[in-house]
Amino acid sequence: MVYNYTIVLVIYLLQVIQMVIHHHVYILIMLIIYAHIKNRIIISGLYVLVYYTVLIVKIIIIVIIFSIKCQMNYIHLLNVVFMNRELV
Repeated sequence: MVYNYTIVLVIYLLQVIQMVIHHHVYILIMLIIYAHIKNRIIISGLYVLVYYTVLIVKIIIIVIIFSIKCQMNYIHLLNVVFMNRELV
């Protein structure tokens, strides 16, 4: 049972990470284009790139921690339900 939960957790985390990365890559590309058009300076584009890369990493870490907490609560509830069913 624990093995199945681990697989579900890994798949769920991968989906969340993929969603976050896809969403933020588009925003990042738009911001870099905007910075180049506005200032026409490569440094501004690099600054935006570094700033948002750090931001994306922070967001991914927060999402992973939150997902694990939610998933662990869900797994705990499932275990309680199955344990009660077995006892009855």
